Parts: sequence; C-alpha cells; structure tokens
Amino acid sequence: DKNIRTITLTHEGKWGVGRDDKPYLSDVETRQADYYAIDTYTGKRQLIIKGIRQTLGVSPHSRHFLYLQNKHIWVYDFKKGTKTNLSSEAPVVFVDEEDDHPDEKPIFGLAGWTKDGKAVIINHKYDLWLLPLDGKNPTNITQSAGSREKIRFRYLKLDAEEKFINTSKPLLLSAYGEWTKKSGFYSLKIGAEPQKLIYTDKHFSSPLKSKKADTLIYTRETFTDFPDYYVSGLDFSNAKRITDANPQQKEYGWGHRILIDYSNSKGQKLQATLTLPAGYEEGKKYPMLVYFYEKMSQRLHQYSMPTYDDRPHMSTYASDGYLVLMPDIIFEIGKPGTS
Repeated sequence: DKNIRTITLTHEGKWGVGRDDKPYLSDVETRQADYYAIDTYTGKRQLIIKGIRQTLGVSPHSRHFLYLQNKHIWVYDFKKGTKTNLSSEAPVVFVDEEDDHPDEKPIFGLAGWTKDGKAVIINHKYDLWLLPLDGKNPTNITQSAGSREKIRFRYLKLDAEEKFINTSKPLLLSAYGEWTKKSGFYSLKIGAEPQKLIYTDKHFSSPLKSKKADTLIYTRETFTDFPDYYVSGLDFSNAKRITDANPQQKEYGWGHRILIDYSNSKGQKLQATLTLPAGYEEGKKYPMLVYFYEKMSQRLHQYSMPTYDDRPHMSTYASDGYLVLMPDIIFEIGKPGTS
C-alpha cells in the first residue's frame, strides 16, 4: 500500500517483513524505517520495531527476522511474536566503531544461519561469533585468534545454493592481516583454533569451487603480479597457474610497493603504501605524488593496471620515475577538509 511499498518474504511465503519509511522522509537522506511482520495469508500486520536503519534479513528457516538496534543484534520470532537480544551477553560489539562516516555505525555483517536453526554466526571486527537465538551463551568460534593476531576472519560460502552453515563440518575462512596486509585462507573446526592453509604477502580473490570436484579456482596478485587464475585443491596445495594474461608487462619498468607505519598529529596509528619507481636507488631524490582519500594502505598488494581513468595509476607514475605515497586518513566528523 502507500505506506508499505516493499515486503521481504520468507522462503516458505507464510510471513513477510514490510518496510515503512514514510515517517522519516525529508530533504535529508535517511535509511530509517519502521518494520512490520505481515501474515501473507490474512494480511494482518504486527509492528516489529520502529525507526531502525540496519537489518540482516529473514532466516532461511522462514521463522526469524534479524536487525540491529542500539549496537545490539536482535531477532524477531514470527511464530511467537517475540523479540530477543542476541548480543547482550557478548563481551564485544558487532559494529565498526572506527567508521568515520556521519551515520549509525555499520554492522560487520552476518556470516549465516546454522543448519540446526538454533543460532546465527556474526562477524566481529576480527573473529566469528556464534549467537544462539535464545540470547544465551554467545561463543567466539575462532577462539579469539583473530583479535590476538589482528587477522580478520570471514566465512566463505563455496556452494552458491547453500542456505545454512553446517557447523559439524570444517569451515573455510578468508583471512586478512590488518597491519601486515597479508591474506589467505584458514580452515576452522568448531571447538578448535583456525588452522592456516595459506597466508602470504599477496591478495586473493574469493575462490570458486567446482560443482563436481574438490577443486578451487581463484586469482592472486601483488602490485607487480597480474591477477592470473590458479587452480588448487581445497587445502590450496599444489596451486597451478592456468593463465598468463599480461605477458607484455615484462617489456616495461614497473616498480614495487612497500608498507610504511606512522602516526598522525593526533597520535593515531596509521599506515601508508609507498610505490618505489622502477630502478629505484636508495639515497637518490625522486619527485613524489601523494594520493589520499580515506584509507589506502589496504591496496598494498593491489595490481595497478595502466589505463585511462579519473584517478592516477601508480604503475604509470612509478614507470616514469615517481614515488607515489598513499596514506591512510581518518576523518573527524564535520571536518573532512581539515582532516
């Protein structure tokens, strides 16, 4: 109707979640809305929550709706009409408190719903947490290894048709080092620490699994290595490169990147990437280009393809004898220019 223009249906179609943003429409963009549980058989609607910005969708079991309110994760039970705070007993928060945009802090995200229908797996800044739907006994299933090593673990869904996370089997995790910029993959058996499969100074794409074999295909790259495709087993052993898509690169001077640690004038610990020109000689002076906007250091291992674009391409400048500095910037809300 004129108030609820969109409805998200559960898989079985019995319930829908209606979104009403009409009370919050103004000249200022807002993501706020009221949410209603709708019985699709009768059309009857029941208010779930008013004035929230972030939701995590309905469960594949067609029973629950997940949303964020005041930095906590809540679940609504369609059948019982009840709401439960899932994160109140967890000693961590599941929103990015370091985000510097003038809006509600974003949630790190939902990894998935467990196959037994009793819990969800939620992303923390570094770790994965299992939150039971009764709100009791949240568990850090990566055993705090992410927080301890400053590695961001995320669950990888290899089957595109997968609806649930089967916690009785080992889970494949991507891994990214916040301060090292390394990346790779770990295997997680619930009840034990994640086990490293491959973790190195490269950037990997999300792997795709063959439907009929235990084979993965993915790209890996660095500033100097083009993202060619590789195939391997599920443990990433015996990886074989199957493409050579940019052989002409060997005809050019390319340069390479290093990582720099520094602190800004407020004492905040930051990093930057510095691209060194081809044939770089230590102690020699070079012209330098500085390119900054928000955070850049995560691009350390990103391949830089020379192309016409709306921004500088680092390999081109490095080939022409420039240093290129890409520092991290933290914005103070309301003062983006001076920041």
